[in-house]
Amino acid sequence: MALFFDPFSGFDFFSFVVPIFFGITLLIIFGMLGYRLVEGVKNSQASEETVQATLIDKVTSTNHSTDSNGMNSSWTNYTLTFELATKERKTFEVKRKDYLKYVVGDRGQLSFQRKRFNDFKI
Repeated sequence: MALFFDPFSGFDFFSFVVPIFFGITLLIIFGMLGYRLVEGVKNSQASEETVQATLIDKVTSTNHSTDSNGMNSSWTNYTLTFELATKERKTFEVKRKDYLKYVVGDRGQLSFQRKRFNDFKI
């Protein structure tokens, strides 16, 4: 008994394509979860840096989606971009409360761990 090809009934498309599609989907989901986990661990293990910086940009992006039942949802991402004294730029996704605290042009002490924003003291 062949799994994908039976010489008496021909090629079974669905028994071939569906498992591959399902496997690829699972691989993508677990890959994304693994990536997020590894990034979180790397950020936590990195030493905290505190440097002189200037806030040079604030960006919000709002996303909307509608599910199959017609339910709408939306969420907003808040991003701050800083220029360090070395002219290097660092961009961090932050919480709304942190986004609202600062104005473009603010100068102060930026504290971060790798890709994680910790604090900005003016």
